[in-house]
Formats: sequence, C-alpha cells, structure tokens
Amino acid sequence: MLTGQTRMNRPTDAKVLTGIVAQASVLGDVAGAMVLANRPDSIPTLKTIRVPTLIIEGLEDTVYPPEFSMKMQQNIPNAQLVIIPGAAHAAIFEKASAANTAIINWGRSQNLR
Repeated sequence: MLTGQTRMNRPTDAKVLTGIVAQASVLGDVAGAMVLANRPDSIPTLKTIRVPTLIIEGLEDTVYPPEFSMKMQQNIPNAQLVIIPGAAHAAIFEKASAANTAIINWGRSQNLR
C-alpha cells in the first residue's frame, strides 16, 4: 500500500494505514480477493464510459501496477491518467498534495468547480 520510503520515514502514517487495513476481517479480505481474481474483463465496459474521467496511480503501486491504469486510460474515451512518483497503492494518502493538485488541475481543465 505504501512505498518503502514512506514506511521508513513516516512511521506514523504507516501505522494509521495499517490500522485501517487491520479493521477488515479475514473473511472480507478473502472474499474481496476472490472477486478480484474471478471478475470478468472490464475492457468492453470501459469503452462505454462517457463522463470525464481522471485516473490517479502511484508509480510504485504493486497491488495495481501502472500498466493497468495505462490500459484503463487507453480504453476510456478522453480519460486522463496522472501517475504520482514516490507513491504506491495508497497514492492519495501517501502523496496527498500531489493527488490534490492533480484533481484540481483536472477539474479546472474540465471546467468543474
């Protein structure tokens, strides 16, 4: 969920995220993993999205690697992808300032206020 650098240099943040994750039950974790492992290919569905779409991804995400987000961007019409360096799966938590900037810039480009 977090980069090694964040876990080492920001132990309080790592502890907070670990606490959040620890609230899930083992049964819930297993069920979630099964759903992800057995879900159908979503590429045909992505091609039908017709709303402004921003995808935010951590460059060091090993849970959902950037290649997957790049494929999403390629299949969602007019989607924008922002890859945040120094962030993993919890990019919005780990690099909140970069994520907020990406969201604000994207919103402005879409005339969303």
